Amino acid sequence: MPEIDEQRAIADVLMTVQRAKEATEKVLAATRELKRSLMRHLFTYGPVPVQDIPKVKLKETDIGPIPEHWEVKTVRELCSKISSGGTPSTLKPEYWGGPVPWVSAKDMKQEVLTGSHKTVTERAIGHGTRLADSDTVFVVVRGLILAKTIPVAVAAKPMAFNQDLLGCAPKPGVSGSFLYLAMESRKASLRSRVSYAGHGTARLDTSAIRELQVAVPTTDERSQLVDCWRRVSGREQLLLGKAQALDGLFLTLMSELMSGTKRVPLEEN
Repeated sequence: MPEIDEQRAIADVLMTVQRAKEATEKVLAATRELKRSLMRHLFTYGPVPVQDIPKVKLKETDIGPIPEHWEVKTVRELCSKISSGGTPSTLKPEYWGGPVPWVSAKDMKQEVLTGSHKTVTERAIGHGTRLADSDTVFVVVRGLILAKTIPVAVAAKPMAFNQDLLGCAPKPGVSGSFLYLAMESRKASLRSRVSYAGHGTARLDTSAIRELQVAVPTTDERSQLVDCWRRVSGREQLLLGKAQALDGLFLTLMSELMSGTKRVPLEEN
């Protein structure tokens, strides 16, 4: 138990960090709400400023209003290949721990995948799992997570993946980033297609992904749309990193200050 002046100093330090973390989390929440609004804006009016919305001519489609010159296509029409993954034999150690990322549902927590919790060797490819090219869009199609959301992510490099995921390889001229956003914009439709087995496991049929209708703008507009999204998403990631750093700092200071391993310098009278 430190003296009262040091108690106050410790509390002041910890509360300062806590207030900074709370302020960052508020901005992060506002940024995420902006992303949701931006998604609706981009796939209704296109990458245009708010003041130009009255100039955009819309047409009614099966997926709602979209700009008059846009098309509605299925995911199947935008992809060269849609395939499911698999799991190599766990009884063969030569298949595991190699340089190839092996993506599962637990890795699907970010928009762009750069790695995975588990990896496989090159020998595992074609022996229980398959390799997806970079820019492939992964969708979780089986698991309890589907009761809450449908994780979608794009691969930053070639990756193997398991049977709970579907890999959608975009055709030439269609970027994985755009395909990711197009599918994200139609998540509500996918959620309505989720079914449940008797033991509670949720499932999304491959046909629901293949035949999912999405809005397709011109090539130039696709690039503008992706750039606009990346700016806001980048801001979100910076704020998330700051919030996590402040959380770690708070826990570290709490441990050090309350144990006396680090002391707060006090002003001399």
